[in-house]
Amino acid sequence: MANRRRDWFWKLSHELCSRYGVIAIEDLNIKGMARMWGRKVHDYAFSEFVEILEWCARKYGTRVIMIGRYYPSSQTCSVCGHVWPSTKDLSVREWTCPECGVYHDRDVNAAVNILAEAKRIMNRMEQAKDA
Repeated sequence: MANRRRDWFWKLSHELCSRYGVIAIEDLNIKGMARMWGRKVHDYAFSEFVEILEWCARKYGTRVIMIGRYYPSSQTCSVCGHVWPSTKDLSVREWTCPECGVYHDRDVNAAVNILAEAKRIMNRMEQAKDA
């Protein structure tokens, strides 16, 4: 099973890095997640996937932007920016922003916010380079 998973990680990493110049991912606290949800979290081998992805990214010239684990990606409305802490509970899979009324799927909203944060990080890096 581990070999199949590793093979899939390599194939997925090559596919992503050959298609995209920038990949943004969240820096997850796997040890903390394992304390909360048990050993099953380690079965997902996220850190192994990230290592393979970073190796492939170097090969393809793709930038991997890590978003800090404390960035509230799933709690922030991707439309108006309102932060709603009630959505921190993982059982909340869908929510409507109390500020602007937009309906969100938790994972899609978090992905949009992670991409936006990666763009902000890249802009800051460019500005620092130009200064």
